[in-house]
Order: sequence, then C-alpha cells, then structure tokens
Amino acid sequence: MLRDSRALRSLELSVFMKNSSSPKINQLALMDTFARIVETGSFTDAARQLNSSQPTVSRQLQILEAHLGVPLINRTTHGMDVTETGRRYYEYVRYLINDLMDFEELVRSEKNIAHGVLRVSAPSGFEKNIITQISARYLEACPRVTLEWQTNENPVRFYENAIDCAISTSAPESFNAVFETIGYVKRFIVATPEFIERQSGNFAQSDHIAAPPWIACSPHYRNEIELFGKDGKAIDIKINPICTVDHPIAAKKLAKSHIGIALLPELMICDALESGELIRIFPDFEGCPIPLNIIYKEGSQNLAKMKEFISIAKRIIHDMITPID
Repeated sequence: MLRDSRALRSLELSVFMKNSSSPKINQLALMDTFARIVETGSFTDAARQLNSSQPTVSRQLQILEAHLGVPLINRTTHGMDVTETGRRYYEYVRYLINDLMDFEELVRSEKNIAHGVLRVSAPSGFEKNIITQISARYLEACPRVTLEWQTNENPVRFYENAIDCAISTSAPESFNAVFETIGYVKRFIVATPEFIERQSGNFAQSDHIAAPPWIACSPHYRNEIELFGKDGKAIDIKINPICTVDHPIAAKKLAKSHIGIALLPELMICDALESGELIRIFPDFEGCPIPLNIIYKEGSQNLAKMKEFISIAKRIIHDMITPID
C-alpha cells in the first residue's frame, strides 16, 4: 500500500511537470534550487551545494518566480529576505522533495542500505542528553545518512515542519502519523548544594515540601503541585512560588542560580545530577511521569534509515531513563 501511494504521488508529480504551462523548465530542479537558497541563506552557498554558479542559481530562481507569477525572495543590498509566500512555498517544496527522496530510498532499501537525509525534532532542553548519544550511535551504524535535528516545542506536523520523525512528549497532530511510547520520564525535585546549605529546613519529609522558595513552571504547575510517594499515593501541595516561568529550561537555569527548588524532567537534568550541580531533594516524592513518544509518518518505518533510527532511539532512551516502579 505504501509503495502504491508513493508511486502515485511520484506519478502525479511527473504529470504535473509535463502539463506545466512552461513545459521547457525542469520544475523539480528549480524547486530544489529554491530550497537550497532558503536553507543556506545564500545564493553562493546554494550554488556550491549544487555544484553550480551563483549567476545560474540566481537565474533559476528568477525562472521559478516568473513561472509562479509571485516573488519568493526579496534581494537587498544587505542580503535576502524570504517572502511570506516564499515561506509557504518552501514548506511545500521541502515536503515534496523529502517525499520523493523517501520513495526512492524505499526502492533502494530493498538492499537494506540506509542513506539520504533524516530530519528529526526533539523537545527543547532534552537535546544535550538525547541528541548527542543518539547521533553518535546512529551515524556510526548509518554512515551514509545525514542527520538533521530541530529542537522546539512545536506540535508534530510533518508537512509544516518538514520533518521525518519526532521524539516528543505530546501526541501527533498529523492524521497519517504513528507513535510509540518509548517510556515515561520521571520528574524530580532538585536544587543546588549551595542553595541547600543556605536553608535550615528539612528536605526529606512531605510536610516541608511547601516551605522552600519554589520556581514554578507553568503550565505544568503553578500554585499547586501533585506529587507521588513511594507507595504510589498522590498528594497535592500548595506552594507560593517566588518566580514563575513558562518552560522547564528557564526553571532549570533559575534552579542552578541557587534561588529556589524546581520539579524538572529527569532527561533534562541527568547531566546536572551526575555532575553534582543539582541534587535531588525530597527523594521519596516525584512528579507525575511524562510519556515520551517517537512519532513517524505511517509506513516510513519500512525505510532502512528510519527503521535503524527507531531501534537506536528506543535502546538509548530506555538506558537513560529510570524505570517506573
């Protein structure tokens, strides 16, 4: 079914190019040139990637703009600026080229050779711990693949974000997406040793949890926090945060500045815990664990490059997170 659908899209592209109002132009080549210009931010760098010349690349863009009847890039004396129409067209072009490359690789993958480009997104703040380890293992196993990462909190949309798969704490929004829950990321209460030395309170018993100055992380928690004891029972504790931020990265930075305590995902702080920069307090209590998913386009798991990535990502993340009791 996947082969049929990709073959159909490839055929549709061929028919589209043949029926173009400008039949003499190689529209796919022009699309690729435009994508390279946007991605490199330079006509010269795009030409270098294409083994072409800067005047040729500039002329190809002019042909594409004339064919479409709209400007895609505004040239200025200081550089270039992609128009809003150009940005929308780039998203479509990148998706189309990626889809065609995936289909071509599907044909080649019958020989189980992984190659091409794999674009992956991951949550901001997890990159130091996830990306480094996965990249090293994956590129060793698949030396003919170029791995490109995006770190953000955007919803997983393959078309808009021009990605092949995602490691995410949320479910996909794309209708043709498949996701597997790799594991659950625990959340620990942490502070710096310097902060704890300045405090005289107890950092073990639940009735002291509300006492220290808290760094709240909205929307995860603000004035009330839900924690789970070793017996699995939940307790709700009201807190009066001295500072509220909207992302765990900011909460981690503030905690490392010795101003308070915070509840943070294990994958975001495992390096700081290992180095002793942050330490766990109230160790008998944890926040509700966060599901960590790997998300990919339906059928793409049959591609050699994707199959190997999914396998490696699962193994590494399983090794990095603490098992749920």
